[in-house]
Amino acid sequence: MSVKRCPNCNAIIEFAQCEYRICNECKWQGSWIQLVDDPPIIVKSAVYYIFEEIKRERGRQTQLALGGNTANPDENKTQNDWIASICAYVGRAAQKVVCNKSESFRKNMIKVAALAVAAIETQDRLNSR
Repeated sequence: MSVKRCPNCNAIIEFAQCEYRICNECKWQGSWIQLVDDPPIIVKSAVYYIFEEIKRERGRQTQLALGGNTANPDENKTQNDWIASICAYVGRAAQKVVCNKSESFRKNMIKVAALAVAAIETQDRLNSR
């Protein structure tokens, strides 16, 4: 039995003979090259940092609405209200593309993502009742 790490996601995998395997975590296929005794290499991807920005923006939105309690006003919004809010920010982002203001475009896209998270949170809360 051999224990190695997936070179793609760093998952620990045990296997007996074969040096070629499919990782159960990330579905990467190939030869296993890193032994468990090697120090793990932790690399945070760009996606990680983008999700952190979305999380911060969602927190900012939460603080703006009723001092942090967004449950009540969010629950009064329909799915169409959420779509309208998200489309408004997508429209703002589109205007920034026309004006060649990529930094403002990016900020608006982070807001779009945070609004989508808020919509999903609200839908999940309403469905759990």
